[in-house]
Amino acid sequence: MRSPALLALVLAMALDAPVAHAEWSLGADTGIGLFYPDNEKRITSLAVGSGPGGLLFQPGFRFTTKGRSHQEVALSVGVSSVAGGSSSFHSIQAMLSWQINLGSGYMIRPFVAPGAGVVSAGVDGNDETVPVFGLGIGLRRWMSHRHGAARYELHVARQLERQGEFGPTVPGITSVELRAGFELWN
Repeated sequence: MRSPALLALVLAMALDAPVAHAEWSLGADTGIGLFYPDNEKRITSLAVGSGPGGLLFQPGFRFTTKGRSHQEVALSVGVSSVAGGSSSFHSIQAMLSWQINLGSGYMIRPFVAPGAGVVSAGVDGNDETVPVFGLGIGLRRWMSHRHGAARYELHVARQLERQGEFGPTVPGITSVELRAGFELWN
């Protein structure tokens, strides 16, 4: 937790959600994303669960907790790995989001979810870790028993550029993603 904003987010949510009244969920996302690397052509990716085919960032598995208010904290993670011959590629993504549920709808409720995290990626043992920031806007549709929900989200994220000794070693990337997923609540 190098970022003061990320630390403030965790502390704010921890103060809001007493353990005795906390609820939690596990879930997964799938989606389609458009990725815009700085000074390069657009990349389109279909992502299922752990990220977009091991290429970039789109965390896919979620752990969420909430207290008595309309706010939640969600940790989204994904791990991707591709190996062939003598080469390999891997990426690990993690994003902590603060979800604010809007309105008073019982079955369908809109939300907004700003977040921050990291992407660590490597090719053949050369690893780089860069920060990523994002904002999601979406709808949650509760199932009738209230122990599960479907999520639909438009998510925009920015992976920051990482400067190397002779120029950027990791380009900045902006993504626009449409996600659909599910959550199982306790």
